[in-house]
Amino acid sequence: MAQFFRDHDIISINADKPTINEEYLTFSDGSYKGMFETIKTPMKDKNKNIIGVLGIARDISDRKRREKELETYANYDRLTGLTNRTVFMDRLTQLLNTREEKDIYHAVLFIDLDKFKEINDTMGHAIGDEILIMVASRLKDIIRIGDTLARLGGDEFTMLLENIEKPIRATVVAQKVLEVLREPFSVNEHDFYITSSIGISIFPDDSKNADKLLQFADSAMYKAKEKGKDTFEFYTKELSIQAMQKVSTINSLRYAIENEEFELYYQAQTNTSLNKTIGDEALIRWNHPTKGLISPLKFIPIAESSGQILEIGRWVISQAMRDITEFKRNSLDIDKISINLSAKQLYDESLIDTIMEVAKNTGCRPEWIEFEVTESYAMHDPESAVLLLHKLKELGFSLSIDDFGTGYSSLAYLKRLPIDKLKIDKSFIDDIAKDSDDEAIVHAVILIAQSMRLEVIAEGVETQEQQEFLLEHGCNLSQGYLYSKPIPKKEFEEFIKLSSTS
Repeated sequence: MAQFFRDHDIISINADKPTINEEYLTFSDGSYKGMFETIKTPMKDKNKNIIGVLGIARDISDRKRREKELETYANYDRLTGLTNRTVFMDRLTQLLNTREEKDIYHAVLFIDLDKFKEINDTMGHAIGDEILIMVASRLKDIIRIGDTLARLGGDEFTMLLENIEKPIRATVVAQKVLEVLREPFSVNEHDFYITSSIGISIFPDDSKNADKLLQFADSAMYKAKEKGKDTFEFYTKELSIQAMQKVSTINSLRYAIENEEFELYYQAQTNTSLNKTIGDEALIRWNHPTKGLISPLKFIPIAESSGQILEIGRWVISQAMRDITEFKRNSLDIDKISINLSAKQLYDESLIDTIMEVAKNTGCRPEWIEFEVTESYAMHDPESAVLLLHKLKELGFSLSIDDFGTGYSSLAYLKRLPIDKLKIDKSFIDDIAKDSDDEAIVHAVILIAQSMRLEVIAEGVETQEQQEFLLEHGCNLSQGYLYSKPIPKKEFEEFIKLSSTS
C-alpha cells in the first residue's frame, strides 16, 4: 500500500502540478474500508526545488455509492436486475449502426406473459413480483452469451439475438422460451401456470431502424395472442408460416420413434471391378402417418437444430446394428454397414458409451460397422476429431470421410485421422466426363487416397460413363443409382441374394 501512495506522489512530482486521484484505502486491522479522493500538490522551496508533496484527502465512499445506485437505477430494472428499455434500445441502435455483414441477421423477440394481470389482481402484486423475478431467471438461463435480455416494464420482456445465420434460427430460442415458461411457478406453496406470447422481427428484412424493429416485434406478439397465446409469430407472414411448419415437424418428431415411424433403407456399395456388392449405407426414412414418406433432407436439418438428432442417431445406430447382425446370422453376403454420424452426435460425450452398449446388446461385431463422418466436421475441430476417431478405431470400427472434396481439408490433419476410406462427394461425380475441373478433382482425390493407402469410394454414380472413368483412374468402389437406389430392408435382402447368385 505504501508503494502505491509513493507511486502517485512521483506522478504528481513529475507532472509539476496538482493531480487528482481516487484511491481505495483499507486499514490493516479491518476497521475501515473506503474510497478517497486525493489532491496531491508538489511543494517547492524559494529556488523552486521540489521538497515534498502536500496531500489533501476526503472520503467519497458515500458519493460513489450513490453514483453506483443512480447508474443502476438508470440502466437496470430494479425488480429483476435485467437491463431496462433504455439500455436495450441503446444496444440495439449501436448494433444496427455497425457495419452490415452479408447474410448476417439480428432478431428482436418481444415476450409478453399471458393472463399475468389476473394473478396480480387476484393474488396481489407481491406474488406477481416473485413470479416476474422467476421469469427473468429462467430467461437468463436460456439466452446465448453476448445477446441482450431486458424487462421493458410490467410483464413485457425483450431479447436481442445477434448474428444469426438465418431468420428461422430465432425459432429455436422462441421455442425454448415457450417451454421454460410453461413450467409451473411455485410461490408460497402455490403453483401458478403461465404461458407467453412472442413476436419476432428481423434485421435487416423487416427494418433497419431500432424503434421500428421493436414496434414490429410488439405487433407480431399481438398476432400470437390472437392465435390463442402460448405461441410465437414473425412480423413477416411468410416467416411465420415457415416457422409454424418447423414447430409442427419438431412436435411430430417427438413421437416418431415411439410410434415406430422411422425405417432404415439400404443402398448398395459395389466393387465394380468384381461386380460384387461389398457393403451398404444405412439411410433413414420417415413414414409419417398422414404426410407419407418424408425426405431426410426436410427433417434432418430441423432435428439437428432442435437437438432431436441425438435420439434419432441412437435409433439409427441401434437399428443398423440389429440389421447387420441379422444379415450375418442369415448368411447374407454383406461385409459392412455404413452409418452416418451427425456433427451433434460427434460432440455428444455419451456417443462412445452408446455405441459400445448397442453393440453389446445386439451382438454386433465392430468389424461389421463403418462410421461415416463429414469432412467439414473433421476440419472444423480437427483436434477433437482425432481423439474421437482414434477411440472408435481402437474399438475395431472402420472409419470413412464422407463428402470428401467439399471441406477444404488440410492434408497435414488428414494424415492424423485414423480413417480407412475417402468418399468422393456426388457433386464432383455428376459432371465427370463432361467437366474437366471435376475430372481433375476426382482424379486428385483418388491419387490422394492411393498415396495414403486408403480406399476410395465414389457416391452418386448414375451412368456407365461415370463408372468407366472411375475404373480407368483406379476407383473400384462405387455407390449410386446405377447399381441400386436406397431400398427397404426386405428388398435389400432380396437384392443381395440375387447379386450373390448372378
